[in-house]
Amino acid sequence: MKGFSIALGAALGAAIVSAPAAAEVAAPAIVTDIGVRYDDLDLASEAGARALLARLDAAAAKACGGRPAPVMPGDSVGIARRGEYRRCKAAALENSTQRLGSPLVRAAWLERPESSAARARESVAVRRDDAAAAGS
Repeated sequence: MKGFSIALGAALGAAIVSAPAAAEVAAPAIVTDIGVRYDDLDLASEAGARALLARLDAAAAKACGGRPAPVMPGDSVGIARRGEYRRCKAAALENSTQRLGSPLVRAAWLERPESSAARARESVAVRRDDAAAAGS
């Protein structure tokens, strides 16, 4: 049986300032190990790689405590929790796709907007656009 385990260790915590008082939200450290089977997938195919990435995504969502409920306007604590969830999930996927050693799964992850590589590419593109606009 081929399987992979997402090991997630993330200290979740954020200092939140909300008017009129400051509140600190400190979530406990989460250390989770979730098994993900892939013996039925062909990781040498793009379809298999995308299917495994979807499974890893679901496992990361579970490991990070599940997607927080929508927040009301002005709910700084809820907004912070959603941000922590997104960062936790991205870190879990980043780590698991690196550890897995499948080039196609890794490439599928790096193409997603929440990956660190995609954010870096976007940042470079914005800086290039800003530089071009300043030079005009």
